[in-house]
Amino acid sequence: MISAGQLTVVMWTVIAAWAVTTVLVMIEFELRVKRKARASGLVERLRSTGRGPARPLPEVTRSDFQTLADAGLPAPVEKALAQQVRSHDGDDLLLTLANGSRPGSIEDRIEALHVVTSGRHPEMYAALAAALRAPEPEVAAMALRLLKELNDEAAVAVLVDALAAGVYLPSRVAAAIDRMTVERASYLGPLLQHESQTVRFWALLLCGRTGASQWAADVRRLVTDQAPQVRRAAVEAMGRLGNPEDQAHVLACLVDPHPMVRVHAARAASAFAVDAMAAGLARLLSDREWIVRAAARDGLCRMGEVATAAVTRALWEGDPFAANNAAEVLFQTGATAALIERLLKEPEDVELRRLVERLMTASGPQIARAVYDQLEPDHQTELERVLTDALAVVRKRAR
Repeated sequence: MISAGQLTVVMWTVIAAWAVTTVLVMIEFELRVKRKARASGLVERLRSTGRGPARPLPEVTRSDFQTLADAGLPAPVEKALAQQVRSHDGDDLLLTLANGSRPGSIEDRIEALHVVTSGRHPEMYAALAAALRAPEPEVAAMALRLLKELNDEAAVAVLVDALAAGVYLPSRVAAAIDRMTVERASYLGPLLQHESQTVRFWALLLCGRTGASQWAADVRRLVTDQAPQVRRAAVEAMGRLGNPEDQAHVLACLVDPHPMVRVHAARAASAFAVDAMAAGLARLLSDREWIVRAAARDGLCRMGEVATAAVTRALWEGDPFAANNAAEVLFQTGATAALIERLLKEPEDVELRRLVERLMTASGPQIARAVYDQLEPDHQTELERVLTDALAVVRKRAR
């Protein structure tokens, strides 16, 4: 049991600790308000420096510079301010903090890295490369951001080396390379030869997104890679590059044993609007995986009229899934409306009437109703006369 005296001591101790904490929080809050107000004033002053006559730059600390740069400054002003901080703090201190060879807090390293980069120190790329390998994710994230903002080929080289070395998050590094606008394609070749399937995967995606046609032979080689994710990326790259020589490889990927390879092959196939590709896509309308069927349907829709013949055959040759998907493609591409228009002009054409009947019954109630509602009232009446049996089935399903 705790005595009353002990309980009193504990209570006053808790109250004192709470009071001290409250005071510290209030002091920190006031300091932040003052720093924010000072930073806002400096930002306005520095921005006006970028627009008007030259004025002396204010003396700022590394921490001030970080706040000001994050708030946004004209590029020449940011560079000049960083060079001023370099002059004040010394490049040796800044570089050793930036590259991690001198002990310091995460904030110290980030601030030094930003100053070194914005101040355009000749060794900034080496410091950024070292920062990408830092165990602290905040430091690596800042290095990635700064490299992306540099947007030059030296920065691309640093990021490509980081991707090859597997440092930081490969997806983030690849995304940074993708968002840059300078020449990147020429740096991707070695990554396609890399032993890591993860590196090959991201390199292939970047080849497609940057239009790196000079590596087409490597892309074709990797479309038969043992790793499904590599084959998936290779066929996606082929679709983006759109080289006619790749048609046979894309067709082969349409029957790959891995569903995601078939999905991306179906998406890539629309870049090759030829009968053979449409036929291969139409066969996927009855694939066992719904996502593959959906990709095939979308790919056929993008092909448009080229796919009409293959999709029409799928109305008869496929299972109910295939027939329904085929009917949706024909509706989306306008082929259904064209067939009905022909039938209304040639109502005695038995084969055409049989085709439209099959199309309407395979469409399902929603699409069939949409087709019917698009017609003028007199055409609806005429179609009812021609397709009495088929429309009876449709209306029964629609109820």
